[in-house]
Amino acid sequence: MTIAPIEYVSDDQPAPPARRGLRRELFAALTVAVVLALSGFPMGWLWSAVAPHARFVMTPYGPTTVESEPEQFVADDGWYVFLALGAGMVAAIAVWLLVRRYRGALLLVGLAVGCVAAGVLTAWLGHHIGLAHYLDLRAHAPVGTRFDRPVDVRTKYVGLWFGFLPRVQGAALVQAVAASSVYCLLAAFHPAPDLDTEPDLDTEAAAPAPARDISSD
Repeated sequence: MTIAPIEYVSDDQPAPPARRGLRRELFAALTVAVVLALSGFPMGWLWSAVAPHARFVMTPYGPTTVESEPEQFVADDGWYVFLALGAGMVAAIAVWLLVRRYRGALLLVGLAVGCVAAGVLTAWLGHHIGLAHYLDLRAHAPVGTRFDRPVDVRTKYVGLWFGFLPRVQGAALVQAVAASSVYCLLAAFHPAPDLDTEPDLDTEAAAPAPARDISSD
């Protein structure tokens, strides 16, 4: 009577391919979201540099605008929307081309979340560039002093729902809407079902036709 040897199975089994693929897609989406969110810092500086600043003058009754009907307030929103649209389209095309291996719903979510964060950071940083100096002059500048007001987006809302849920509305969502729209359009018109490989028409044309069975009749 022979006794079969006992085989010990290790608990450290490799993860299934599907699980590994999901983890990689989640990591790719998270990386895209973080990178796009950080892009809000240079975008905020660019917006503050190119958008016009409203000019104020100190009077005996407090600061007031130099012009009777300043257009800079509207121009700030316009420049912000223009830059956000361009940044959203560029982000969508860049993610589509550079992260083509993980194209899909998860990457679209990462793109949208990153662009929302970038839009909020752009508005926040652009408004805070020179804000401390502006507030100091507004409170202590002598009569006749002229100074610029930092740019601001008046057509946005950033806050919390129920005290803990993030809430973003208005112009701060322009970049995310533009990026998501362009990404979905690229996916809709892509010829490959998996959104990854491009069909090779030359290979398909050169492939030999399947052989046909010839009947003896």
